[in-house]
Amino acid sequence: MFAVALIFRVGIFVAMPLPGYSSDSFAYVSTAKEIAAGHGFQFVRDGVASPMLLTEPGYSLFLGFWYFLGITQDKAVLLIQAILAALLAPAIYSYVLRRSTPAVAIAAALVYALDPLATSSCFFLLREIFVMLVILTGVFALDLSGKWSAAVKGCLVGAGTLSFP
Repeated sequence: MFAVALIFRVGIFVAMPLPGYSSDSFAYVSTAKEIAAGHGFQFVRDGVASPMLLTEPGYSLFLGFWYFLGITQDKAVLLIQAILAALLAPAIYSYVLRRSTPAVAIAAALVYALDPLATSSCFFLLREIFVMLVILTGVFALDLSGKWSAAVKGCLVGAGTLSFP
């Protein structure tokens, strides 16, 4: 499933170069660059820094992490997003397989792997893929039990609220 999802996404990435930006992308990118530079959670426009008070920090922190590591090319970040998104296909397969038949699990994973909306959103610097990762990880964590399960679930709920209002 991972290979199918990744090949499909990389094929689109190579065949149809998408711009990578939308009207929201600039706020995420500017804030992420400020975070990576150690200036905090702020947006810089025309040389003037403004604190980001009404924007959730999750995706900007995600981008800032990659920028901090030195991965500053937009295409590299978009490719990382595509790889992370492709990882959800086998995760969906394993999750559905625990609740249904193998045929249903394969169908669910293929629907996600080949979904044009989920695929194309990988190639924009937007929070959608990151939010999808956080939400699905949270859904998988509902099955956790044991000593640390409450802490893990709480951290995932916290990550979710930092990613999407």
